[in-house]
Amino acid sequence: MSRAVRRWIAAVLAIFWLAMTGAVQADDGYTAADMLADCKPILRLAKPGSNPDELELEDTFATGNCWGAFLTVQQLLITRLETDRDPLLQVCVPEGVSLLHLIQIFDRFARLNPARQTEPFTTVAMAALRSGFPCSGK
Repeated sequence: MSRAVRRWIAAVLAIFWLAMTGAVQADDGYTAADMLADCKPILRLAKPGSNPDELELEDTFATGNCWGAFLTVQQLLITRLETDRDPLLQVCVPEGVSLLHLIQIFDRFARLNPARQTEPFTTVAMAALRSGFPCSGK
């Protein structure tokens, strides 16, 4: 099986996995602005230089939605095909980057690009993370 076919199959499986795990779907009307609102309590709790593992999150649907969506994104970012060195989603996140850092990158990107806030969350999140963690030579 060629590398292109394996990448296509992996991408289809990743999209299916996102839909089945309850992560927001690009076509359900859930926008970047919606996710900004859901992530606001998390970002409010995060202090500069604080340990992201020590965050005490509010027990609300919004914080769970934000955290869960980015946890799914984080898992997909590190997914590689067995025979491929490149990340599946072409975002080269360094080892040890926290989930909170991914949320902060999305938040900063969406606020600096307000016209994109009406776009689907997943589209803007991928653009933000590709901007924040480009793969060299790609």
